[in-house]
Amino acid sequence: MDQIKIGIKKTDNRSLGTVTIFTGIIHAIIFLAAFLYRGISVAPVVITAVALLVILGLPKASGVKIRKDFLYILFMLLWIYLDNYWMAMLNTLLFIFSYFSAQPIYFIFTKNNINRTGFFSKTYEWSSLNNVILKDSILTLDFKNNRMIQVETAQLDEKEEYFNNFAREGLNNTLEVK
Repeated sequence: MDQIKIGIKKTDNRSLGTVTIFTGIIHAIIFLAAFLYRGISVAPVVITAVALLVILGLPKASGVKIRKDFLYILFMLLWIYLDNYWMAMLNTLLFIFSYFSAQPIYFIFTKNNINRTGFFSKTYEWSSLNNVILKDSILTLDFKNNRMIQVETAQLDEKEEYFNNFAREGLNNTLEVK
């Protein structure tokens, strides 16, 4: 096999959802204040309130899972409706950040290097590592500069022994090249 792909166990993203809901409540307050004091249309207030109620109430009532980050798209459209393009752009950026931060993270081990995927992907060379080991679903990357990465892995298709042999070969190949 030329590569091994190891998924990182997903941490609880409740904090990301909480931030999104909090942002939704702030938008509802802003739209309500704009409606009361500036005379804008009531539509953004009603749409935001209904969206928040659906997102907060529907999953509990029916078991349906709704992605909360799509609230940002709704807010973007409402800000465009109100001709406030800066806030629309801000909500677009918040959506992009929220979407990519919720994506799964993988370590892809090849004969040449190690790639970490995710919001900020990174490539590590085998020559920069002292040791790589997978034990009890904990992946450890020990770097020569005294840095260490330790993460809990998701369900593995490969056995730990096979992975550790693959990693040992990658580390030994960099020693032979020198």
